[in-house]
Amino acid sequence: MKPTLEQLNELSDYELNCAVAEKLGEPSDCYMRKDYCNNPNDYMPIAIEHRINIEWLKAPDAVMCTAGDYGNICRSINKESDLGRSVCIVFLLMEIDK
Repeated sequence: MKPTLEQLNELSDYELNCAVAEKLGEPSDCYMRKDYCNNPNDYMPIAIEHRINIEWLKAPDAVMCTAGDYGNICRSINKESDLGRSVCIVFLLMEIDK
């Protein structure tokens, strides 16, 4: 069964880091070295490679990440301070939908 956006939003940073590392085929201890949820050096290459759009919203301290085409859109909205989490969630939804 595919995880939903709501289920992914409930995961801890640690759990998201593990899921992203697994989807990237990283070694199982990769989550110990990389912090995809909080370190721009780790999450921005994912956003760039997978064309994840980052949009800062007018709402205070909010950011939206989206990816997809022609009606198959993955979207995550979080606080601006959680930009990395949004990138990770959209990446996982993209990979799930393939």
